Amino acid sequence: MGGYASAPAVLAASRLKIKTAIHEQNASYGLANKFLKKRVDRILLAYDIDRGKKTRLVGNPRTSEIYRKYKNKPSSEDFLLIVGGSRGAKRINDLALDLKEEFIKRGIKVVLITGSAYYRKNHKNFKETNDFVVKDFVEDLPELMHAARAVVSRSGATTLAEIMALRKPSLLIPSPNVAGNHQEKNALEIAKKEGALMIRESELTPDNFLSAALSLMVDRELRKKIITNLNWIADLDACNKFTKELDEMMVSG
Repeated sequence: MGGYASAPAVLAASRLKIKTAIHEQNASYGLANKFLKKRVDRILLAYDIDRGKKTRLVGNPRTSEIYRKYKNKPSSEDFLLIVGGSRGAKRINDLALDLKEEFIKRGIKVVLITGSAYYRKNHKNFKETNDFVVKDFVEDLPELMHAARAVVSRSGATTLAEIMALRKPSLLIPSPNVAGNHQEKNALEIAKKEGALMIRESELTPDNFLSAALSLMVDRELRKKIITNLNWIADLDACNKFTKELDEMMVSG
């Protein structure tokens, strides 16, 4: 699945003539998968980034998992969720907190997940209300995403899979501090199909942050367009496609 620890195991299996496959969750190959792709029997992709006899576009199995869990579960959809990834994102946190009064004035309830380090450093300055809730961390982020009306988030592979499965209108702010700039590439794949809004962190301002977030909450036409497009983009059968490819690979000669 692209983790650095997979490289020696997959390489050893390949040399022993054991069938091998890799899955690339991002819109560009990570270092481990880039190294392994010529040595494996099958390459499974979440995004259409490569073509060849060994490649198969299967989506991200996490999409199927989250869709199945929440497809029949009602959602309140009465707040904006802002989250900067498991470690938080200082720029996003700072902007959200600076815009607190603007959100409250416009009747937008916000739940901000800051990440533990940021929360520990700054929590004494937080002035929470019922309409602006600040948390350091949540155990089950998809549960909170499901309850939200819209999401502001980074664009890691798992987060995007969950957003697409839940068909949540979102503002994606890719982290600029990741290998190969893969988060921006992920976000662009969704944004160019109008399945999300995207703002690069270098271009982020209080005005465009507020404008995009408010639009996702109240602009019915925008919300309808994004949700409709996510219905086409999200591969809800990704898990079955993933396992089918492994099954076929194992029985083939």
